[in-house]
Amino acid sequence: MHADLQRIVDDLTEYVGLPIQLTDVRLDSIVFGPHGGEIDWIRRESLLLRRTPHQVRALLERSGVFSAIGPLRIPADPDQGMWSRVAVPTRWHNITYGYLWILDNVQVLTDHQLQHVADLGAEIGRLLHAMQRARHVDASRLSDLVAAPLDVRQRAAAELLESGTIPPRSPVAAVVLAHPAAEATPDDLETVLWDVGTDALPRAVLRVVEPNHTVLLVPLPRSGDLQPARSAAARLRRVYLNATHPPLLTVVAGISDPHTELVEVHAAYRQAKLAARVAESLPELGPVAEWGRLGAFRALVSIPTDQVGALASSVVRSIMDAGDPSLLPTLEAYLDSGCDMKCTSAFLNVHRGTVYYRLRKVETVSGLHLHDGLDRLALHLSIKLGRLAGIIPHRNGGPH
Repeated sequence: MHADLQRIVDDLTEYVGLPIQLTDVRLDSIVFGPHGGEIDWIRRESLLLRRTPHQVRALLERSGVFSAIGPLRIPADPDQGMWSRVAVPTRWHNITYGYLWILDNVQVLTDHQLQHVADLGAEIGRLLHAMQRARHVDASRLSDLVAAPLDVRQRAAAELLESGTIPPRSPVAAVVLAHPAAEATPDDLETVLWDVGTDALPRAVLRVVEPNHTVLLVPLPRSGDLQPARSAAARLRRVYLNATHPPLLTVVAGISDPHTELVEVHAAYRQAKLAARVAESLPELGPVAEWGRLGAFRALVSIPTDQVGALASSVVRSIMDAGDPSLLPTLEAYLDSGCDMKCTSAFLNVHRGTVYYRLRKVETVSGLHLHDGLDRLALHLSIKLGRLAGIIPHRNGGPH
């Protein structure tokens, strides 16, 4: 449908010989025709940012565009640097789904041309309605696939297969982008997901915004190669970080293993959500974490959240309460490096003697011994569980 919109707008641009842009009802750009000549700064910015500047929205609102049911000429505003333009609502069944904006600074647009644009505006309204409906239907089906009871998942899977949205037994991967404590509302994120994200994601990718995270279902090649999922996660993460208002400060992502049965997508969703949690708690494994590459962290992150802190707290607290904030980072760097003293001292940028001193102090306060493999395992697991539980603050990087 997007290709149909682009074709119609390109044809209209050629027909009237003036720059035309199609926006949604929020005045965010959908498609636009060729812009060969000069344009005003408002059109230039809306093309670059894919949204109309806020001060211009207020100006257009005062012009009556949001209540218009037919073409409306908006006069130039030299103080704002705005050229004269014509707004043509794209309506279907008496509902406005978007606007065609024609830059006509010297007012050469004829009544006959304008009527032709208005006639095609109805077809555009129908297409925008269909896109909106399909968007909500597919998002609802994806929500059912990831969280609903078995009978509802089976019905959603059958509907997706029947509609041809996803080919039968085609491998898919779930991607979860976590945006905890986001100041942007779910509506803001959904707008970004479907407007700016439309260019970032292939159309075959199903998507839905849930509280604190976004879910993608990405079709994969028959081989099950996860590269399309990696690309989708990286692209949408960049969009969220750069295009949301107010901006998101943190976005991490998790990617599931490939799955071939749609009714089992809830398991893929769980994998992706847990992987995103690891990426959030352990930045050295993020910002995009794949379930299949998490190794032992798959077991650790599967422990119920309310139990993780209790499992980690006793050993970790004894070290944290020792009054020396260098002990825990030193111990973790040492264990992460495979107990390589040279690597640890280089990573911490301290003398080896300092590392030895700190590790001996760790043994004293914890009652454990670093020459004992089981004690090392207990310490290492406690630290990682502590990070997953949020007991231990995040750190950047690690020894290599």
